[in-house]
Amino acid sequence: MRRNRLASFCPHIGLMLLFACGGGADSKANSPTVSEFIAMLPEQLCSAIESCISDNEVLLNAAKIDGCPEKLRAELEDGTFAGVQDAIDAGRVKYDGAAVSAYLDDLAAIGCGLPTTRLATGACGKVFVGTIDKGGDCDLNQECSGLSFCDKSNACPGSCTPLLKAGDDCEDDDQCGDGMQCSDSRMVCETPAHQGDTCGGSVGADCELPLSCIGEDDQTGAAGNCRSANEVFVGNKGDACDFDTGMLCKSGLSCVVMLNGNTVNYECHTPYASGAACNFGAPSPCPDGEYCDANISAGQVDGRCTPLPKAGEVCANGNCADDLQCDTDGKCHPINRLGQPCVSDDGCSSGHCENGACVEPEHCML
Repeated sequence: MRRNRLASFCPHIGLMLLFACGGGADSKANSPTVSEFIAMLPEQLCSAIESCISDNEVLLNAAKIDGCPEKLRAELEDGTFAGVQDAIDAGRVKYDGAAVSAYLDDLAAIGCGLPTTRLATGACGKVFVGTIDKGGDCDLNQECSGLSFCDKSNACPGSCTPLLKAGDDCEDDDQCGDGMQCSDSRMVCETPAHQGDTCGGSVGADCELPLSCIGEDDQTGAAGNCRSANEVFVGNKGDACDFDTGMLCKSGLSCVVMLNGNTVNYECHTPYASGAACNFGAPSPCPDGEYCDANISAGQVDGRCTPLPKAGEVCANGNCADDLQCDTDGKCHPINRLGQPCVSDDGCSSGHCENGACVEPEHCML
């Protein structure tokens, strides 16, 4: 089954939506300040994401919805807010706090259209308004007026550039025109595939949320088809399941690997007890905070439900305890705030690690 874009997308989609708006001047009476708006946005955004994928247990696990508002708030404050506020203070972006309420209403109504929606012409376009025309020097997307973004792919400062068209090379969703997203595999702007459409492989588009691409083969380039949760999660206890065809198990069950001599079978199984013998499966068949320590790389499918590694411990098949991630050194670490230690960019809310400490993103001098 194709990795769904939401795994890399929450909480980063909050930055995309903020970038699609722009940034601003003094807030009006009885309207939130910029910092107050930043504090309000994560709860609304994470709620919209969760409502979109609530029927898809695999996507819920991949998106790590638990703690989403706190993680998104840290990312906004450490990675984006300082630059936006500087742009506001310099007059490159205007802010109208009176438009925040309407924007949050618009955000709640977007639902699964989050990756493909550019909000510059809606209520969001009134909260943050860029003042730099197309072709002008820029540091942030918010600084650009109209339907454009700050292209820094070749230089810093960048240049305010019209949103990209279908087939254009891209780096992230907010560079593409309304109704499109940046393909995870080919890195071009494209309209997402709908239910039943061809997806993935060497030619297929990424599926729209909350669909999953079933049946594709990365090695051969064969495409799959976009399927909904009620087409995929159908297996009852004891039923056969298959990751390749997308015949998976109903919520609360796990598709586990069973060996019968030299024959490998996949079966929908109820959760194992804490510390009990287990078979490797997905989603994890062990209780929260534990994993089945089967050594899959060695062909061993049976193990025991074991506590997930804590901070500083070696990752377990890339997994760590809650609020930790497996970093480039193969150990579990927290995602830290500015000034705290880090191993790589992935270990910082800001997305930037320098000399072993989390720092703000580098901004272009204008």
